[in-house]
Amino acid sequence: MQEAVVISRSMEGIIARYFQVSSVETNETTTDLDSHADSPVVGDNAMILFHTNKTVRVSGFTKALGDISKVPVVVAAVAYTDEITGITYLLVISNALYMKGMEGNLIPPFMIRLTGHEVDECPKFMCKQPTTKSHAITIGDPELIIPLSLKGITSYIPTRKPTVDECKTCKYIDITPNTSDWNPHDMDYAEQESCMVDYRGELVPATTIKESLSESRIIASTMMNNDNRIHHDTELSMIISSVESSCNPRLLSEKVVHRYRGEDTFSIKAVGSTEDIEIQYKELSDLWNISLEVARRTIKATTQLCLRSSDIPSLSKRYITNDRMLRYPRISCNIFTDTFFANKEKCTSTRGNDCCQLFVSEFGFAFGAPMKGSSQLCDAYKKFFKEIGVPPCIICDSAPNQIQGEARKLCNLCSCTIKSLEKGTPSSNRAECYVGLVKSNVKKDLKMANSPLVLWDYCVERRCKILSASARDIYLLDGMVPYTKMTGQPYDISNLCLFSWYDWVYYRDTRVGGFPLPSESLGRCLGPADHAGNAMSQWVLNNNGKILPYQTLRRLTKAEIANPYELEKRDTFDTRIKSLLGTSIEPPPSETPELTPYYEDSETPPHEMPEADLFKDYDRYLNAEVLLPQDGEHLQAARVVKQSLDSAGNTKGEMHNNPMLDTRIYDVMFPDGAIRQYSANSIAENMYSQVDQEGNTMAMLDAIIDHRRDESAIRIADATDKTRFTTKGWYLKVQWKDGTGQWIPLKDIKESNPVSTAEYALSNDLMDEPAFKWWAAYTLKKRDHIICAIVRRKKKGLKYGIKVPETVAEAYRLDNENVNTFWKDAIIKEMKNVSIAFSMIEEGSKPPPGYKHVGGRIIFDVKMDFTRKARWVAAGHKTPDPIRSTYAGVVSRESVRIAFTYAALNDLDVFAADIQNAYLQAPCSEKYYITCGIEWGPDLVGRQAKIVRALYGLKSSGADFRNHLRDCMEHLGFNSCLGDDDVWRRPAIKTNGDEYWEYILLYTDDCLVISEFGEDILRKELKPYFKLKEESIGHPTIYLGGKVSKVVLPNGVEAWAFSASQYVQEAVAKVEAHLKKQNMKLCNKAILPLVNEYRPEIDQSRELDDEGVTYYQSWIGVLRWIVELGRVDICCEVSMLSSHLCLPREGHLQQVYHIFAYLKANHNARLVFDPSYLPMDPNQFERKDWRTFYGNVTEELPPGAPPSKGKGFIITAYVDADHAGDSVTRRSRTGYIIFLNNAPVYWMSKKQNTVETSTFGSEFMAMKHCTEYIRGLRFRLRMMGIPCEDPAFVYGDNKSVLCNTTIPDSTLNKKSNSIAFHFVREGSAMDEWRTGYINTELNPADLLSKPVKNGESRRNKVRMILHDIY
Repeated sequence: MQEAVVISRSMEGIIARYFQVSSVETNETTTDLDSHADSPVVGDNAMILFHTNKTVRVSGFTKALGDISKVPVVVAAVAYTDEITGITYLLVISNALYMKGMEGNLIPPFMIRLTGHEVDECPKFMCKQPTTKSHAITIGDPELIIPLSLKGITSYIPTRKPTVDECKTCKYIDITPNTSDWNPHDMDYAEQESCMVDYRGELVPATTIKESLSESRIIASTMMNNDNRIHHDTELSMIISSVESSCNPRLLSEKVVHRYRGEDTFSIKAVGSTEDIEIQYKELSDLWNISLEVARRTIKATTQLCLRSSDIPSLSKRYITNDRMLRYPRISCNIFTDTFFANKEKCTSTRGNDCCQLFVSEFGFAFGAPMKGSSQLCDAYKKFFKEIGVPPCIICDSAPNQIQGEARKLCNLCSCTIKSLEKGTPSSNRAECYVGLVKSNVKKDLKMANSPLVLWDYCVERRCKILSASARDIYLLDGMVPYTKMTGQPYDISNLCLFSWYDWVYYRDTRVGGFPLPSESLGRCLGPADHAGNAMSQWVLNNNGKILPYQTLRRLTKAEIANPYELEKRDTFDTRIKSLLGTSIEPPPSETPELTPYYEDSETPPHEMPEADLFKDYDRYLNAEVLLPQDGEHLQAARVVKQSLDSAGNTKGEMHNNPMLDTRIYDVMFPDGAIRQYSANSIAENMYSQVDQEGNTMAMLDAIIDHRRDESAIRIADATDKTRFTTKGWYLKVQWKDGTGQWIPLKDIKESNPVSTAEYALSNDLMDEPAFKWWAAYTLKKRDHIICAIVRRKKKGLKYGIKVPETVAEAYRLDNENVNTFWKDAIIKEMKNVSIAFSMIEEGSKPPPGYKHVGGRIIFDVKMDFTRKARWVAAGHKTPDPIRSTYAGVVSRESVRIAFTYAALNDLDVFAADIQNAYLQAPCSEKYYITCGIEWGPDLVGRQAKIVRALYGLKSSGADFRNHLRDCMEHLGFNSCLGDDDVWRRPAIKTNGDEYWEYILLYTDDCLVISEFGEDILRKELKPYFKLKEESIGHPTIYLGGKVSKVVLPNGVEAWAFSASQYVQEAVAKVEAHLKKQNMKLCNKAILPLVNEYRPEIDQSRELDDEGVTYYQSWIGVLRWIVELGRVDICCEVSMLSSHLCLPREGHLQQVYHIFAYLKANHNARLVFDPSYLPMDPNQFERKDWRTFYGNVTEELPPGAPPSKGKGFIITAYVDADHAGDSVTRRSRTGYIIFLNNAPVYWMSKKQNTVETSTFGSEFMAMKHCTEYIRGLRFRLRMMGIPCEDPAFVYGDNKSVLCNTTIPDSTLNKKSNSIAFHFVREGSAMDEWRTGYINTELNPADLLSKPVKNGESRRNKVRMILHDIY
């Protein structure tokens, strides 16, 4: 776009210059109101008054229309004649796009309203009470009403091109804003709209102010004021959002309003209250430790818009407010700056800071930026620019780091000059004076509160805020506070005047409590946390010495201050903090130990007392009833009674949010009174195995013990062909594993336990009864085939046609036979790498006490590239199971896809690396020793060695490596995400000042880093702790078997792509090599994954032999991994064939080969994680009012979620079901696919667990399964710190289901679907998701619910997901 040219010329001058003729032919036309246009458009029937010398590129509503470049921006006029008065007016259209050859004109109604006019687009015949202002534009004073006409359904004004005489004599009316910087994409409009309602969707109260306090939040336009124009003054107003108050714990909130009173004061009042809750100047004097006069002037010159009482005795939740996008603002005054240092040996702060960069102005503004060293000067400048603004000039001393290097480069980029003072003139630098003032005040604060010296940087930040907010007697301030003088904005001190330094507080701790335990924890307040946590947060020091931002906190009440128990609690708190951080006189007793790369044998990681130790955690397992194995075989009902204690009275094991990682030990009581101990993860595993998908406990069959039949049962003598397939009248008595019994109809028990029922019929001579004869014998035959097939199958000693040895001696023998040293070289390489895991015991010495002997051997393997591999493993299968978890970290594929999309969306880099011999870099938690074999060499055969590293084969090695990795990651400042334990996040700031999360994803020993500085994290931070394979460090090219690349899409967006092409071609080559040995080959033409109309469940071809079954299972495993790598187009077909792994037939295997033939023809496909936002029709997903049915329900946000950083995602889902798709069981198939923006991240094709009698039922179950996953995905995104504010948009093609999920008044006729019905509807009521219709021909989930016939429809659906295919 070209730069705008400023036009300062009278309208008469423009007309005289532009019009050289006396008359122009008039053409009647229309000026249409177009709500979808974002700028006005004029054509040949408008008079161009002048060109702005700007051009723009114009795009249509769809890409198919293309773009038009260099469209001129003009100021034009059209003539409108009032039919009643006959007066002609010229409507001036500013910022219009001139389209030559266009007959009519377009104006957005939004711009007309923005000018101050009223627009009513509703036709009069649709109005309940129409007036003359209905379906009209009402303008100014005196009032002019321009009625609108209809052309079809489009409203328009009848206009024409004005003549020259009319331009000279008629009145002008600005119909659009007369401004030179019109921007239809300005976010201010959306922000103002969001400020009109509170978090509950209710209108907030608004009051009029006489002056504009913030131009960026007020959109107003004043008409051009001359004799020939109508002048319209718009009233300036500001909408102040309501904020939540904790004054009454029974109320959700109280609205707070602020008014401009006219005497330069602001006040805060609670609606419905008669007394002020604002901070008075006497109280402010005590809180800030300033004089009464300064406090009085400060109150007068500042606001308290969001002040909430901190003295209430209970804590209500504070809700997040809307924050504007951060940018570098500009300030108009010069800034002085200097660095001061703390005692590095004794007073390095808890954040590692040992110095501070101070920025001050000549009128007393101060800003402190603590640093970990003078090398962070550039970061301090960035912080000042981002939070305060970029000054014209920075004045500093002549120190090299102040005037050279990165700091100067940053200033140059921001158009800020650096001026250095002469050496020996420190008094010329105002910052030098304020350094002494700040130090003096900070020392005083620390001493008066007896707070630890290492908290000095928090105190500096708070004291600088106070200096900037205090209305001191400085003539340059003119009654204002320094912040207002600096920025031109009132300084709101709501969050600064709540607490004094190191004040006692109670804060809401969501990790503690659970009814009826309290959820408040004791802490010390360290001042506002402006850029951490949510708005109105404070830094709080907890009893573990950690400092975290909390939004909901309060002072201690007078009763709590005087309470002896509370006094003892505070003394205990201070004693613990003293031991950790020291006091205002004494530094910390010892430095916090640095985490070393490895632990020695005698060392264990330090145990830190969890914050929740102040209160007893709610225990989810106590009093739970579950079936557990009492004698190792039979399950018996038992009740969890308490946690087990050791000899010292401490609980055993450690709690974890993931039940499978919870290692606590519990006492469990059985019906006979016996008490046994079980780990929490064992209890959880049994719980989950005994419930269905809805969480309801399932009865588990133990035995069938009796049978009976009633008069309706068909007897042998009465059996006919018509009655042959029936079980009517028969009942079996079953005994459940919890000891109870029950009579069950034969038709039900046959479906759930067919083999057990058939075996009972055989043992009780019921096989000839009509109710059993038609199915029992066939079931037993199938059982025998399955058992025999499993018994006969043995693992072959070949891999890729290469003989794999089982012992070292056999490996040497194979090398001799093959005349090579492949296996010997693999053994030598492995023994060199694994030797660090052992410590040799001196000859003649016994193993240390407590160590047990364990065997071990070398396992041999052949890689896909035929490289021989040897791995020394311990015989861990012979050792007892450890009580604690043995889980090793494996990041989910969904998290990987999310990370790639987040990287592209936020312009971050992606780097990868492999950890060499990962397990061997972690200490071993078990005590074992081995006896060396021949692989150790002749000198060490028979020697004994201790295992000191996490050796492959030991049951706890995976957990040992994970724990060691966790310690290292936490030391580097990364935190594990609760949504995926193997995703580690850390807050970061980009070079442009934007905040974001950087991630490390761990797949055992594979690291994937998402950051602007990914390579630095790997080389400078991770490498000191782990030995990384040098050749693996770089942008990922192969990850989890797929090829990774960065691509540029046709719309210019850069994205990451995942391709399985290489893996597919290698797999196809192996299939073809196998078929060649049998004189077979893949078919040449496979346009679909399966042969058309093929149904695997009714295939009656011959059953495969043992070798065929092995190949079938292997190829299915390869295909399932190809689906995971992104080949969604074969997902449904592979899922269907996977149902026949136990007894596959020749026809099934032929269809597997057919899928490989299809992949061979279409191997070139890529899954692209496109971060672009999908276009969406908001009218299709209108939010409905569900309060009548579900109340005021809202989406429950997960506790402990980190603050959102970076750009976020919009979730889109497509769902479908194939009703009764299985020809034998008549079960339906669910298919759905989830997109984040335009990136597919998850897909599913699965047979439903129950038979549904209608299409409506199967589609509703599919919708329920899809939305269940969406709920989990939203939790994962929030725990990763990724914004997820909008609801998910779910497309389906069943209008009955969509009617029930979008219309609150709809009812359910079939109660069998009530769970799915209410689950999906309640999610819609909470606005977690909204549902909308999509035509089946456009629904990509159709590919996942059934095999789709060949044609352009299928190809288009595949192209919606995969790139470069076909």
